[in-house]
Amino acid sequence: AEGDVRWSAARVLVDMGRLHGEIVRVLLGLVRGGDGPVVRRMSTFCLRELAPDQPAAAQALLEASRDADTQLRRAALTAMAGLLDPPPMVTARLVDALDDADPVSAGLAALALGEVRDASALPRLRALAMSARTPALQQAAKTAVARLETPR
Repeated sequence: AEGDVRWSAARVLVDMGRLHGEIVRVLLGLVRGGDGPVVRRMSTFCLRELAPDQPAAAQALLEASRDADTQLRRAALTAMAGLLDPPPMVTARLVDALDDADPVSAGLAALALGEVRDASALPRLRALAMSARTPALQQAAKTAVARLETPR
């Protein structure tokens, strides 16, 4: 229940995972079916650190991004921003998430689109930057557009 303990445990798992590849498989299982949303959410953060280049991690994050639990969706959308070579379905999911009923999730999806640097999302982000349903979502879209329009 203690947040500090959770983050410390996550840090230990990431450190151990750098030495022992089987930790990634354990985390994939926890994201998909861990005992409770907090365990699943923390596992997404670990995957973001440990397996940003693994297709299995991208798939697990995609699945988690559709979960009924808002906090887990947010964590998964945020973690997708750290994927090194995201498959096209990640961009498609992030674009879909711009319509999430939770405006914070929609804003996180916008920011993640800026991080994955897929220019195909620019038209949608530009439209949101002009008129989004909340000021925070509008700002997130503006930030993503600026990131995408800036050369690497």
